[in-house]
Amino acid sequence: HQATAASYFITKLTPAGDQIVYQNALPFQATGMAVDPAGNVYLAGSNSVEKLGTDGKTAIYTTTIAPDAAVAGIAVDANGRAYVTGGTATGDLPATPGALQQTPPSGDQADAFVVRLKPDGAIDYATYLGGASQGAGAAIAVDAAGSAFVTGYANSTDFPTTPGCYLPASAIPNFNNAPFLARLSADGSSLIYSTFTDQQIDFPVSLAVDSSDNAVVSRAAGLWTVVMRFNPQGTALVFSKRLPASSPGALAVDAAGNSYVLLSAQANFPVKNNLAICGAN
Repeated sequence: HQATAASYFITKLTPAGDQIVYQNALPFQATGMAVDPAGNVYLAGSNSVEKLGTDGKTAIYTTTIAPDAAVAGIAVDANGRAYVTGGTATGDLPATPGALQQTPPSGDQADAFVVRLKPDGAIDYATYLGGASQGAGAAIAVDAAGSAFVTGYANSTDFPTTPGCYLPASAIPNFNNAPFLARLSADGSSLIYSTFTDQQIDFPVSLAVDSSDNAVVSRAAGLWTVVMRFNPQGTALVFSKRLPASSPGALAVDAAGNSYVLLSAQANFPVKNNLAICGAN
């Protein structure tokens, strides 16, 4: 890949962070990235996924999800299968037989989707996820069994939620960008659970899953960031934490279940064991 006037790069550092293993220009602006255990890199573009080899420049595959798709989130499992979510508005997602929703539920409006790619880039399954009004996926994660977890927003009273879930559709007073969290079966054919995460107009940003299959989501809520952790069944909230930061970013969890959130914080953000001097900027 050759650098251009407006270039985007991918950089790999050594474990100590003191050396650059490679730094290569990308031919597109990536919206998300994931890495498999072998060191292959998976990049989400505007409507496609590209898998790069361990040298960071050899394209193993480039797969278009749908011509008008907007890919928002990407994850990869230990078997080298990529999972993506986002939104598509023209009903041209190549939904697969046996998938959860094989036809666009909202007609000509935007719908969320979930797609899993095989290690060679072929579509393993592709499904819509939504109701009669528009919605979109924002972030995705995957557990050790290959079940995809998806968060996004929906404007539909008939968005598919599951019995006993934490917050069913009937509990939402209005459906202007209501945030949801869904867990799909490993083959993408059914919902293990699906729930709304809040009754208000919030914007899901990131999602992670721990080794016990608890899902952790972050969302922008006005001048605050809300971090929530749900049990593996999607029936109960383990914790909810509100942080004084209006722009949440990446989210991750470690083996002990601790949650890490990247934030763009205000000047009065409370710090502990901080690296930077408060008020320096």
